[in-house]
Amino acid sequence: VYKRQTPTNTPTVTPTNTVTPTATPTPTVTPTNTVTPTVTATPTPTVTPTLTVTPTASSIPPEPMELFVRTAAPSEAFYIKVPQLGDLGQSLSYNAVVDWGDGDTTPITGYTSTGISHVYATAGDWVITISGLCEGLGFRRDFNAYSFTAMNRLVEIRQWGDTGLKTLKEAFRWCTNVEITAIDVPNLTNVTDLSGMFRQSTAVTTGFAGWDLSTITNMDFMFYSGGNPDIGTWDVSNVESFHDMFRSNTLFNRDISAWRPSSALNMYGMFQSTTLFNSPLNAWTVGTVQNMGGMFYNTSVFNQDLNCLLYTSDAADDQWRV
Repeated sequence: VYKRQTPTNTPTVTPTNTVTPTATPTPTVTPTNTVTPTVTATPTPTVTPTLTVTPTASSIPPEPMELFVRTAAPSEAFYIKVPQLGDLGQSLSYNAVVDWGDGDTTPITGYTSTGISHVYATAGDWVITISGLCEGLGFRRDFNAYSFTAMNRLVEIRQWGDTGLKTLKEAFRWCTNVEITAIDVPNLTNVTDLSGMFRQSTAVTTGFAGWDLSTITNMDFMFYSGGNPDIGTWDVSNVESFHDMFRSNTLFNRDISAWRPSSALNMYGMFQSTTLFNSPLNAWTVGTVQNMGGMFYNTSVFNQDLNCLLYTSDAADDQWRV
């Protein structure tokens, strides 16, 4: 007797396919050489700064004096005086050049009793310049002919300039045709005496505005027999002497009522023999005046109220009083 064995079913094993992974080839990367660019430095130009020089007053050449002269015929001459002494009695210095306007020049290096002169070959209009140091000047007649005709050839003062003037005493006396057309003013810093400056200079009228007269103490004979200068705005408070300032002037009739001659000592003959002058003067301060002799003698039309010319020195308001 045997036992029948039931066969055991052995499961069929389905073989698992073993997948052998395929290696994906890694691409070979050829390294790119990184090129570092060479920077060529453009050199920055070295800028040398331009030095701006601001001129100082001492480095700026002073402006020349400029005059206008007219000759009417060939061989006419013009003469310039070269004074020896200044207003304070000091010796004057010169280091100037006169350009006569026709191509010729003359140096001025010192005082000369005859001055300097120039003869023009032809008739014409000439611009004369005086450059450099010229502490005094004037214009004179022809000594040989004893004639004042040469002085009448001066027609204009076109520019005062700055030549270091220390005197203008009688500078333009007998220059009967001269006019002032300059837009600048004279430098009077070292000048104290304007006596006779425009004596018998009958053509002067304008060009006097803006003058600094703070150093001026003497105006004697300044416009004696002269013209009709517009001087109403002048500050004459430091002037001490007006002796014969307008005497025999038949043209002057400006309003000088705003003047305050508070330092005046001498007004002798100031308006004597004037024929047109009639400006009010009742506001003038004249408390210091010592001499008024002949001040209005022979004045043809003057008819202003001065209350009287006798002055009481202790008057409270320093004006004309009995």
